[in-house]
Amino acid sequence: MDGIVATMLRQAPGSQIEGTVIKANEIDEPLAVTPPRLVGAEWDRGKLILTLDRPVTRQWINALHRMGSFSSVLGKPPQVFSFHENQAAVKAPEHEVQMLVDNFKTWLPTASRTLKSMLEHEAQQQETARKEQLRRDREAEEARLRVTRNIRI
Repeated sequence: MDGIVATMLRQAPGSQIEGTVIKANEIDEPLAVTPPRLVGAEWDRGKLILTLDRPVTRQWINALHRMGSFSSVLGKPPQVFSFHENQAAVKAPEHEVQMLVDNFKTWLPTASRTLKSMLEHEAQQQETARKEQLRRDREAEEARLRVTRNIRI
């Protein structure tokens, strides 16, 4: 049946559905491919400011918040860090600073892997939706061709 449909579509003037290419989506978000690196840390009057090698996006921060299992200082999960451009900040007493820095460093690659997974899942959903739309378009085109060929003038 697919061979017949393909032949009909190739012969039909104005039919372009068969020629539609479904392209696999590639992840082009740099933070999903290469995690940011911690390049600096400062502590002043109970506030720890961590500096990354580049700004992070809202999507990356969401991935950090959704990354699943992680180690953290009690009461200091990723969700309590605030971000601005390439800096993350959190309130921290002196005795927690090094543990927070160590935990934060381990979160960076995990958040990037989570972001990549989220983007791949989103791309897969979009691909599925595109394929379904093409299937519906193809069925409509097949019906149009079938009806048009059976019209007698």
